[in-house]
Amino acid sequence: MVDSVAGDAFGELLLRHRAAVGLSQAVVARRSGLSERALRDLERGATKSPRRHTVAALAEILGLNGVELVAFAAAAQGRAAAPSPPLAGAGKAARGDLIGRERHLATLVDLVLGERHRIVTVVGAAGVGKTRLVAEMISTARVGAPLSIYTLEAAAVTDPAQLGELIAQVVGAGGRSRLAVQDRIAAELRDRRALLVLDCVERTVAAAPLVSSLVRRCARLTVLATSQRPWRVSGERELRLPPLAAPAAAELFARRAAAVNPAWTVGGVDHEAVVDICRRLEGLPLAIELAAARMRVLSVRELASRLDRRLQILAGGPVDLPERHRSLRGAIESSLELVTPTTRTVFGWFAAFPGGVRLTDLESVATAVDLDADCCLPAVEELVQTNLVNVAEDAGSFRYTLPDAVRELAVEELAAAWGGEVRRAAAARCIANVVAWCDDPAPGRVLSGADADNLRAAVEFAVRDHPALLTPEVMDALYRHYDLTGRYSEGQTAFSRAGMGGPGLVRAGRLALLRCDTEAAERFGEQALAHLAPDDHIGLAEARLFLGWVGLERRDWRQARAHLRAALVQARRARDLAMLARVLNNLGVCSAFDGRLRDAERQTAAALIAKRRSGAGPIELARTLNNLAENARDAGSFGNAAQRAEEATTLFASAGHQRGAATAASTGALIWLAHGDTAAASAAIDRAVDVLGDTGEDLRTMAVVDLRRTLVWHAIGRVREAAELLRRTLPHAMRHDRRTQEEAALMLAQHAALVATRVPTLAATMIGAARELLLSVNRDTPPAEQRAIDEATRIGVAALGEDGFAQAAAAGAGAGPETLAALCGRLAEAS
Repeated sequence: MVDSVAGDAFGELLLRHRAAVGLSQAVVARRSGLSERALRDLERGATKSPRRHTVAALAEILGLNGVELVAFAAAAQGRAAAPSPPLAGAGKAARGDLIGRERHLATLVDLVLGERHRIVTVVGAAGVGKTRLVAEMISTARVGAPLSIYTLEAAAVTDPAQLGELIAQVVGAGGRSRLAVQDRIAAELRDRRALLVLDCVERTVAAAPLVSSLVRRCARLTVLATSQRPWRVSGERELRLPPLAAPAAAELFARRAAAVNPAWTVGGVDHEAVVDICRRLEGLPLAIELAAARMRVLSVRELASRLDRRLQILAGGPVDLPERHRSLRGAIESSLELVTPTTRTVFGWFAAFPGGVRLTDLESVATAVDLDADCCLPAVEELVQTNLVNVAEDAGSFRYTLPDAVRELAVEELAAAWGGEVRRAAAARCIANVVAWCDDPAPGRVLSGADADNLRAAVEFAVRDHPALLTPEVMDALYRHYDLTGRYSEGQTAFSRAGMGGPGLVRAGRLALLRCDTEAAERFGEQALAHLAPDDHIGLAEARLFLGWVGLERRDWRQARAHLRAALVQARRARDLAMLARVLNNLGVCSAFDGRLRDAERQTAAALIAKRRSGAGPIELARTLNNLAENARDAGSFGNAAQRAEEATTLFASAGHQRGAATAASTGALIWLAHGDTAAASAAIDRAVDVLGDTGEDLRTMAVVDLRRTLVWHAIGRVREAAELLRRTLPHAMRHDRRTQEEAALMLAQHAALVATRVPTLAATMIGAARELLLSVNRDTPPAEQRAIDEATRIGVAALGEDGFAQAAAAGAGAGPETLAALCGRLAEAS
């Protein structure tokens, strides 16, 4: 027995191995070329950093190889060697247990055994299964190929020169020598058919010249390595190992879970939960296996509910494996140990960009925190090469993102180091991006979903910690963003918490109104009035204008007109032509809805003149032009109405307001239909559908466009399609806000006129429903629809008689949404 008297791990290992082989200090000292005192100093830890050739000589004298050799070399560097190297038992690995990697295994076998590539590197993120794939390949090679296989687990090796000595030991060329290490290895292997397997060489990629030299000098040597980053030498063939596909990931989870809980079987709801777990773990085999191990004590759904804390949950792997294989945190941290301190700093910055980050964003942060922006490119490159960061093309540039589990660690890194300073810089950058976006009138240009995620985090930070970022210019840009993307709830919450007083509350109210929540909208408007000073004429005009809009949505013309007139007074006191124009526009809308079409035309035309004089933007101009077009259609005075609708469509589209463009295009379709030009109407409604895109929370615009599309389809003979779309759209439209109910009524009246001669009972039913809906929303029947109703009534009474027509109309007035939708399905009878 040897007493543990050594001063460090290397000294104790040296002492124990010497005792195990029965050699005295004198013998070992003489054979290694050391003095006895030097050897004693090593054993008691007085000498902390033995020379490389000394370690190699001692290892040869002590007869060390394999795992013991790696542990001895690691201890000499002051590191602990990984336990049980995964490749050590590769020849005994259970074959056929490799899930979802059949194609990659076949490719790897072909690359290695086909001798077409002499340096093959399996590259991938930590935990993706590189070692397991290579272990399976070794099993295959040992069964069917006449070659010598040498394996070396290099995770504990950090010195590239030490890697060469370890390779020499593994192939039988170790020990003291005057020859360079590559000369010894080459002399040993010569033209022997050999496979050298190096596992986890990411810490020693600087030894790449040695590897390249060996394959040049040893004609039949193939070097197969696993690494998180490639050697980057000539002739290297990389095999990138991606995460598992969804079916394979679910199968892996099911097998590993069944192994720890044999009573559990996947199926039904559990299968859906397993698929969700694997999706959230992004197909990473290590994460899936660690999650499945939790099935000893958790149900699938319990496990899924805890995955917001992946680094905490995904731990506790087999204790005989290296730390990087025992926990997801260990795997990720082992990757971070590979990068430079500067790169690790930049890595933490990614946490401030939840939607991913562009290089220019990182450079902006670096400048803000007084670091050299030129450090960002090499840092990103190193993170990508180490498989910590994913790369995707986005609008002509690259966006860099972190897997969710890696993001958890980045959040910790950021909080521990830079924290608020970096988050403030990132928030300022994201907010500047949205302001720049609003200043760019490029058609169809909108923020991507990833940019919207970053903006959400930036606004939350600004509201909570740095309100000074939310300037009036920024607030305008944010409102436009929320409006154009249909993110009404998100914007309402942000503005209501932004501490911007009246202006912020008005914006919150506008977004509430776009969600059709008139109660919340009115509450915000009243709160805004209470916050504003009596001499803040612009603020008061804005609040009154908004409350007038609330009155319009409620079809309370008296309330709407009172607020709008008060807004007009404040706008005049402020001498603000742009505000005056907006008030006149809404007064025109109020007059039109109240049946005062001449007043509407006069007020809206004056609004357009004022907007143009004040330099209003395209969206403001488009709104008024569309109102003029709709007023003309309602009045039956078409004139240049189609031209106005087309101009409104173009202006909306130029500003990225796709929903506005769709509405204006559908207005044009109705105008062309009234003109009798069904081809132009069809083209216009097709354009409306094409530009509509994702409406977010705006369900009204989609319903309005679909209702108008049914009328155009009906008119051009696509009656069955019109009937089906009307059947699907009506129930939602009749339950939605007053504006959508009104649109449903107007389109029912027009359908009635088209179907009256063929199905008069259906026409009468539609007329009854249309009248009832208009009455419920306090809207007079516009002239265009009144003419349609009068014509359909004349035809219906002639066909059914007055009593029969009245009975059918009464049925329509009393029909619920589903019943009426089913009845409208009878439009197909008219085809």
